[in-house]
Amino acid sequence: MSHTHAVPFRLIGQLEGYTLGQDGKVRRLSIATSQGNYSVKLTHDSRIQLLRSILNKTIQQGSWLEVIGSQKRDRNGDLKSLKAKQIAPAFAEPIEVRSAAVPNMTASPQTGKAKILVCQKSDCCKRGSAKLQKAIETAICDRDLGDRVCVKAVGCLKQCNKGPNIVIDKKSYRDVELKDVGHLLDRHFTPVVQESVPAA
Repeated sequence: MSHTHAVPFRLIGQLEGYTLGQDGKVRRLSIATSQGNYSVKLTHDSRIQLLRSILNKTIQQGSWLEVIGSQKRDRNGDLKSLKAKQIAPAFAEPIEVRSAAVPNMTASPQTGKAKILVCQKSDCCKRGSAKLQKAIETAICDRDLGDRVCVKAVGCLKQCNKGPNIVIDKKSYRDVELKDVGHLLDRHFTPVVQESVPAA
C-alpha cells in the first residue's frame, strides 16, 4: 500500500479553467505555471473564495492566482494531489514557490538581472501584451542583453484600460506599442558593443 503525507504548498500561476462535479459545483482548478500545469482540488472554503472573486470580477480565466493549501506525496516524493485552502488574485510579480518539498514547482530565480514586467491580465492581453512580451524578448536577444535582463509575465499592474502596461526598472509605461520596444530598452540599458576582430 502506498503511504502519503501532506505538506503545505504555495503556488502562483494563471487560471486556465475549471472542472465541474456532477452537482454542477466547481471541484478543481487548472493552474498554468512556468513548471507545468497543475490540477488543484477545492475545499468548501476555497470554493466560496473563488466564487466571490468571480462575482466581484477580480478573478477570471487567465487571471494570476495565489493558491495556498496542502499537497500529498507518496514515499517516493511523487506528487499525488493538491488541495487549495486559500485562493486570492495575485496582483504583483509572481512569487516563486518556496518549499523544499516541492522542487519540481520551484522556479529558479534569475539573480542579478534587471526585470521587465509585462502585464498579462485579460484586458492587457486583448490589447496585445502577449505580442509585446515576445517583441521585448526578441529585442533583448538582438541587443545581447540576455545575461543582464529578464522578462516576467505578471498579473495586473493597474490601469488596464491604458494597456498594454510594462514596468522597467520600477518605472511604469502605459499603452506601449511594438514600435516603442527598442527605444525603451535603449533608454534603460546600454547596448553591449561587440568588438570586431580585424581580418588577418
